[in-house]
Amino acid sequence: MAEVSSEQSAGQLLSLKVMKMSRPTLELHGNNTSNYFLTDPKLNSPPLLFLPQQFGNVYLGETFSCYLSVNNDAPIPVRQMTLKAEVQTSSQKFSLSDTTLTPHPDMLPGHCAPLVIRHEIKELGIHILICSVHYVTHDGERKFFRKFYRFQVLNPLAVKTKAHSTKLGQVFLEVQISNVSQSTMFLERLRLDSSRWDSCDFQRKSKVLNRVQGSCRESQDLTQFVAKCGKTANVFDEYGYLPVNSTRQYLYKLTPKEPHTTESLLANQLGKLDIAWRTELGAIGRLQTSQLTRRSPVIDMIEIRPTSIPSNIYLEQPFTIEYRVQNKSPYKMDLTLSGIRSKMGSVLLSGNLTKYLGMVESNSGIDIELECLSLSPGPHKVGGLKFWDAIKEVHYDIDVLTEINVLVNRAEETVGNIEVLASVAF
Repeated sequence: MAEVSSEQSAGQLLSLKVMKMSRPTLELHGNNTSNYFLTDPKLNSPPLLFLPQQFGNVYLGETFSCYLSVNNDAPIPVRQMTLKAEVQTSSQKFSLSDTTLTPHPDMLPGHCAPLVIRHEIKELGIHILICSVHYVTHDGERKFFRKFYRFQVLNPLAVKTKAHSTKLGQVFLEVQISNVSQSTMFLERLRLDSSRWDSCDFQRKSKVLNRVQGSCRESQDLTQFVAKCGKTANVFDEYGYLPVNSTRQYLYKLTPKEPHTTESLLANQLGKLDIAWRTELGAIGRLQTSQLTRRSPVIDMIEIRPTSIPSNIYLEQPFTIEYRVQNKSPYKMDLTLSGIRSKMGSVLLSGNLTKYLGMVESNSGIDIELECLSLSPGPHKVGGLKFWDAIKEVHYDIDVLTEINVLVNRAEETVGNIEVLASVAF
């Protein structure tokens, strides 16, 4: 490791050597193996591993390991040697080792005091390794020197996410993982940790999910796409290899742990991704993303859905549809229902257009019955309602409640002496 700077290093009896500990890498450009078989009678195989010739890159999530060696290069002994190692980042300082309380009693000429330090890298940017050495000479003089070693921490992975919200409160989360390091990775774990959501990853349900972004634009289409892919192979494959500059895409289905609360439906925090991997020769790396978020969806404060619709609805004959009115807001409502004639179309409310519903607590509902009358046959939309909340003094318009198909009555018509029976269904 290259030394950046030092303090009071001139005239010292001791020296400090710092070496980064790293695993050997594969020698991909070795000599032709046939030469070894021709020249070596023992048929030794060629070396496939070599030690790094330079410091190399340091990546976020890996464990930074260094071998420190304090050497006595002087012809005289020293005593009470202490070594302190720290790592300084842009935001804080970490103490990795400090032998102040347990100094090395005596260091004879030619002897060394080794020390291995390890630090889990959790920040990007410039890091500085600070090594401080104190000792006492043979004549009682206290000496000190400090050395600084600077290195850059890079990001090994590029993570991109995209959230698709559904009307049922579920969220489909797309995750793209790209290997931007200089070595092949084996993904051991890709987990979404969340206190608010139950997650279901499709790692065992589809190997074609890398086409999700190009195939599905709306949440409804995405749901259908997942259903079609649900019986195919594992998205992680049998081996979770991630070569250099390659990208893998995963899909999570998030369901609120408390699906019937407004807070869960409006929650914008999805959780954190916990990623663990190994490099070519087993070096471990792990990182956790920051909190993943989404845009808070716009939800209806009032939800109304039909619970009972007549199987046959005839022209100009009253019929009754039962509805469930759900208060999805975080506060209670004092509701009054009224009809808007201009928005009703061919299906009108029968009787009084205004109906008081009463108090509806938050996340609860009431059942209502609406008597309607259709003025024309065929498919029609039932709607044109307005809910008035007397507490907040706001109104909520419901343009479409449901769709119905209106049948024509069986009628008798006499033309001359011919009787015609007409029964038409649309």
